[in-house]
Amino acid sequence: MANGYYVQPTIFEGTNDMRVFQEEIFGPVLAVTTFKDDEEAMALANDIIWSWCWRLDA
Repeated sequence: MANGYYVQPTIFEGTNDMRVFQEEIFGPVLAVTTFKDDEEAMALANDIIWSWCWRLDA
């Protein structure tokens, strides 16, 4: 953009041990991982120091 900085929206696919999953990133960033069931999803969510956790019930 002509009047400032612009960072393209970025999607990271990976695992919970990656830095992008453990730290808060300011910007248009989404970190995505997979899990087998609700129990594994909760274990992954609870395995990070800081988190905002959101769940959509089907």
